Amino acid sequence: MPAMPRPSRRLLLALLPLALACSRPPENGPDPGPPREPGGTAEPAPGGRAYPVVLFRGAPYVELVLGNARGLFLLDTGANISGVDESWLLQSGTRFEEIGRTSVAGTTGGIVVRKASVDRFDLGTGSFPDAVFVLQGYGGFSHPPQGRQVGLLGTDFINSYRISLDYGARRLLLEMKDERGPRPAALPPAPLDYPFGLPTARAVLGGVSLPCRIDTGASYIDPGPYLDVNRPAIDALRAAGIGLRESGWISVVGIAGPERLEIYTADGLRLELGPVAV
Repeated sequence: MPAMPRPSRRLLLALLPLALACSRPPENGPDPGPPREPGGTAEPAPGGRAYPVVLFRGAPYVELVLGNARGLFLLDTGANISGVDESWLLQSGTRFEEIGRTSVAGTTGGIVVRKASVDRFDLGTGSFPDAVFVLQGYGGFSHPPQGRQVGLLGTDFINSYRISLDYGARRLLLEMKDERGPRPAALPPAPLDYPFGLPTARAVLGGVSLPCRIDTGASYIDPGPYLDVNRPAIDALRAAGIGLRESGWISVVGIAGPERLEIYTADGLRLELGPVAV
């Protein structure tokens, strides 16, 4: 769910199918043994390990090490399977083994992709033996000026951590279960569900309760305050008497290619998530 940068502006609803990255359970689990010190630009932090964050069009990227190379990975809480750019992986000289195929789906449709296993992947203070990634090509995506995107870090890995993502400070803190301190009192919680391993909050939009996926990987070139919804959400809002108007379309690019999405607008629409209202 993209951030709403200007609360005073009209809320725009981008019609998206609620899609899953992968229909199978996650294959990656943390190593219960002693972790190896990860490389990259991570730095020790009280209770975990911190990474500097590159923000590009509102989406966070972190530099990680995989095998013999390092590169920028999109931190994507809207994907439940992680991926790596196949050409980059081959050029890096990292040893990997192909272990079959799987079907993945995104905003713009589904595709069948190959899976690869690498001996070890270090993240935070944890390590994942025989880590599984899907092989993809990110050449058609827009890339941060600091470097091209070479991977996607999904919830199959990051659900093993408490994530503190500070957009203002551009800092990501990953904490394993035994590293977590008390939650700051100034941060009231919003309950989450995890269907298919994807963090989903119960938001209230125009008085209608709707499940909203927390998706750090969604970003737009247009700075407008977009909220991604699906057709049942549109139907529920209209059934509640909210006057939605179709006001145009936008083009998006996902794993299956480009697609054109309808945009709906409504005056005075209020979004509430926990203690926050937009």
